[in-house]
Amino acid sequence: MLESEGYESTPLIEITREIAPLFGRTNSQGVRAFVKNWLISEQRRFLRLTNLQITSFQSMRQGEEEDFWRQWNAFIRESGVNPFLLAGFVEFYMGDARSRDWTPQLLVMREGARVVGGAPLMTHGIMGARTATFMMPKPYGMDFVAEPAHREEFVRKALKFVLEDLKCQFVDVTLPGESQNLVQLRDISGGSSLGLRYIPLRDETREHTVLKVMGTWSEFQEGRGGNFIHYFRRAQHKLDRAGSWRARSIPMDGLEAEEAVKAIEKNSWKETWRKEVGMKVDPSLGVFFAYRNSSFTDGYYPLLWLLELNGEPIAYMISANLNSVSLLCKTSFDQRFAKMSPGDYIQNVAMGRLYDSGEVSRIDFLTGLNYHRRWTSYRETRVRVVISRTIPGISSLIIALGRNKRVHNAYKRIRGRGGSP
Repeated sequence: MLESEGYESTPLIEITREIAPLFGRTNSQGVRAFVKNWLISEQRRFLRLTNLQITSFQSMRQGEEEDFWRQWNAFIRESGVNPFLLAGFVEFYMGDARSRDWTPQLLVMREGARVVGGAPLMTHGIMGARTATFMMPKPYGMDFVAEPAHREEFVRKALKFVLEDLKCQFVDVTLPGESQNLVQLRDISGGSSLGLRYIPLRDETREHTVLKVMGTWSEFQEGRGGNFIHYFRRAQHKLDRAGSWRARSIPMDGLEAEEAVKAIEKNSWKETWRKEVGMKVDPSLGVFFAYRNSSFTDGYYPLLWLLELNGEPIAYMISANLNSVSLLCKTSFDQRFAKMSPGDYIQNVAMGRLYDSGEVSRIDFLTGLNYHRRWTSYRETRVRVVISRTIPGISSLIIALGRNKRVHNAYKRIRGRGGSP
């Protein structure tokens, strides 16, 4: 070890001779002490970095014996970035990935027993090429998450693990436009033979509306102007004339919340659409119902905001709050009451209460739908990044084919007949 007397030897003396002139003197005990301390700190840093190991979790059972998932939830809560990284949601999306013929790969970096980094990925191979991407839908704003001191090391190790250990040819991820990891991925690719491309998103996930909480809700409403205030006042008058109504919030931890959501969805415009496409359960709702039954919640539950008229639920909104950020995840209304603008009204009530709670500094709508402009026109972007180990033109073709359902199904049929993978 450097601390031993044995290290008072030739390397230290030689380094001291090299660096001493910078201090204007030679053979200085002070310079020797400085160099020795620097070498010790560098050795400790090296040992700390080599102790940071990446592990891939493909199922919830992997972490049960060592109580890993409680540690994981504590790490996510402390990082404060995204509630959809909590273990109960990871459990759902691992199952969802497997149902779509993907392999879940939750990458975790630990320093000793402590979790210091994580990324919820999944992998899939087609035509001999394997791709890694995030498990969760793009609107949930996934990213590589790590403690600040370990962020750069985690991204570097995670990328190396995916490309070398998991043998992926592509890493195809969509990151928040403000993510520090965009620069890190660019720097890693620039210093290697990897290819990196930014691909424009062309759907509603390209941007997401964000409301930054400043002042009080009353001040916010006044700032939005008379039309904003009158719109919601008219909606409230219509509710008043229709009977007895109330707006409230309940945690999504029991049957009451699930039954209220299903009652509203049954009479929403989305029900017609689901029947047309043959969808029994909306996956973006199914995740909340499944989460309620998970054994990995650690007491955290999203909030259901309900608007009820004469004892009947007519509109809802789901928010997932973590630390100072509130994500507006899902909203719908009973179309029989559409003239009362119940969907907009319950969302406005929820935002007002979140705004004045003193616990929220940022409200994220997750998507950039036009009706969000009623509250704010400010939007933030997302960036799709593809890192590849192949020729750029070929990588574009393989990724496109891999995401094409008809090609994917044909490939599965060929494999089922004994074709080569």
